Amino acid sequence: MGAAGIRIHDMMDSFISKHLWYGGVGFTRREIYNLCAREKRKLLSKGDAATVIGIMVSRKQRDPSFFFEYKLDKEGHMNRMSWCDSQSRHDYEDFGDVLVFDSTYKMNRYGMPFIPFVGLNNHRKTTVFACAIVSDETEETYVWLLETFLRSLCQKMPKSVITDADAAMIKAIRQVFPDVWHRICTWHIEKKYEDSPQSQVLEGVPNSSVLQHVHGHV
Repeated sequence: MGAAGIRIHDMMDSFISKHLWYGGVGFTRREIYNLCAREKRKLLSKGDAATVIGIMVSRKQRDPSFFFEYKLDKEGHMNRMSWCDSQSRHDYEDFGDVLVFDSTYKMNRYGMPFIPFVGLNNHRKTTVFACAIVSDETEETYVWLLETFLRSLCQKMPKSVITDADAAMIKAIRQVFPDVWHRICTWHIEKKYEDSPQSQVLEGVPNSSVLQHVHGHV
């Protein structure tokens, strides 16, 4: 189905409609995504990985403070990579109290999650602290990602972290950022609530009242 260009959420909706309920499918939306990600990762050839690494090495030569780390699998395919430049490192030193990152961006030819780490500067404009691509969204991958993020930024911990509601990400944050205040992005909370059976009960209720109901259960 993936080869035919069918999106993962459409695949899952198809499976749910055939089994009439979510529990009858036998796997979660995250599991089907990770399966597709593993298959797509096989498409990332050694040549492509070498090209990306070469670009990073070139950046490092031009910018000595440029940081990158990566991992390849046993077949030489790109498994994960994290990077940031000197300006991003400087911005994090000044504006890194609140860190926001999201793994929902998958707009690349391999379907690998692109994860930007961002915050706000003194002009309330978005500033990028680091970026990463990963081949899956497991707890082990997120632990590596967060530990690498800290290495790239002199082990400076943020004071607060805002993310989506991914369970593996939450576990990794508790492990690597145990004393950091972690909150879930409101947009993701509301989106999950819209997809839940409870949302049908509140259909027609003003948005302000719905939001109060949602946040009252968070």
